Amino acid sequence: MDPEYTSVGNESVCSCDPDDGLPTPPTSDFIQTAILTVLVIVGFVMTKSAYDEVRQIISRVTLVIIGAGPVGLLSLIAAARCGHVSDIVLYEEKSRTELFANNFQIALDPDSVSFLKSLAIDFDNIEGCWEKGTFYTRTGVFLEYLMSSVPKFNIRIDLRLKTKFTKQSLKDLELIFGRLVVIVCDGANGKASSLLGLSDEFTQHSCRSYGAVAILERHDQRSVPAPEVRVHNLNFQFGNYHQDCYRDPVPQAFHLKIFGSLRHRCLALLAPRSESKTLKALKVLLDHSVMRNIFLVCYNKYKSDCETDIDDTDGVKWLKFSPRMFEVKLANRRESVAYVEDANIFVITEGDTARRLNFHTGLDVNLGIDGLTSLAKFLQMAASADTERAILQALNYKHEHSKQLSQHFINNGLNAAMYT
Repeated sequence: MDPEYTSVGNESVCSCDPDDGLPTPPTSDFIQTAILTVLVIVGFVMTKSAYDEVRQIISRVTLVIIGAGPVGLLSLIAAARCGHVSDIVLYEEKSRTELFANNFQIALDPDSVSFLKSLAIDFDNIEGCWEKGTFYTRTGVFLEYLMSSVPKFNIRIDLRLKTKFTKQSLKDLELIFGRLVVIVCDGANGKASSLLGLSDEFTQHSCRSYGAVAILERHDQRSVPAPEVRVHNLNFQFGNYHQDCYRDPVPQAFHLKIFGSLRHRCLALLAPRSESKTLKALKVLLDHSVMRNIFLVCYNKYKSDCETDIDDTDGVKWLKFSPRMFEVKLANRRESVAYVEDANIFVITEGDTARRLNFHTGLDVNLGIDGLTSLAKFLQMAASADTERAILQALNYKHEHSKQLSQHFINNGLNAAMYT
C-alpha cells in the first residue's frame, strides 16, 4: 500500500502503516546491553582461567615420606624440585649409618638414568660403573649421595631418622595445617599403608615365565659394583633324574643372568612358559642338589674373569637358592592411592609398597623409580584440587599410571631384564 502524506505547515510527513512488515532498528540501549553482557562473560571466563592458572602455580602441600630407601629419597628430591611443596617430613626407622652400610648392588637402566638426570642427579659424583648405558652402584653409596643433596633445597625438610611411623605419628599429621600428601615407600614388609587405611590386598599377575634365583655370599670378596653377565638359550639334560627329559619333544631354552657385587653375587634363571618336559621336571624337583648343581655349573662357566671358581663344598656353605622353578608373578596393590576427606590427606604408595615382583632380576629398583615419573604432576593436581571432581581427577591420574606400569612390566619387563 502506498504511503499517505499529511501536510504539516510547509512540511510533508509520511504516515506509514505499522504493520507493513518493515524491521524496526534496534535501539542503542539494546546494543549496549548486549555488548556489556558479552564483555562480562568474557571477563569472567578470562578471570576464572587466570585464577585457576595462578592457583595451580602457587598452591602448595606439606609432603610426608615414609621410608628413606632409594625410592623414598628420590621421592623427596623429585618433590622438592617440583615447586608445589612447602614442607617435607621424612620418617625412617634406620639410622644414617645403617642406611649407608647397605652393600647390595642396584642397577639403573638407561631410562632410569635419563629420568634421574632430569632431577639433576650427578652420576659423575657417585661411585659405580657403567655398562651399555646402565649404571651399577652400591645401595649405601647411592643413598649417601641422595642424602647429601637434601640441604641444597630451599624448603623446610625435617629428616626424622631412627623414627618409625606409628599410630602416634598419625596424630602428629593431624597437627599439620593445610593439605598433606603422604608417600608410603617403606618396602614390602612395611606397615604404614595399613595404618593410613589402605587395603593390604594385592592383585597377582602372571608374567608367563618360570624362574629360580640364587645368591652367592663370598665374604672374602669386596662389595664393589660389577657389570652383569647375560647368557641365552641354555639347555640342560636331566635324563639321569627324569627319564622323560631324555628326548624332550619341546627343547627348552633357559636364560641366565649373573649380577650384583662381587661379595653378594646373584644368579637368575628364567624360562618362558611352555610344555617342555625339562621345565615341568624342574618345577616339581624333589632333589635340591639338582638346582644347586645348575647354579654352580652356570656360575663357574659364565662368571667374570676376576672371579674364582667354587666347588661343591663352597656351594653348600655359601650358596642360597630356589629349590625348584616357580611361576614369576607381579603383584600390584589393589588400592595404591586414596584421599582422606576429614583429614585432607592424599595417600599414595611407591616402590615395593605398591608393586612387587617375586623374581629378582637385578633391576627391581627400577620398577619403583618408574612410579616417580608421575609424581610432579600428581603433586600439582593434589595441591590445586579445590573441588570433589578435581580430587577424583588427581586420584584417577595416579591410579591409572600405577596400572600402566604394572601392565607394561608384564608385557615388556622380563624381556628387557632377562630375555635380551
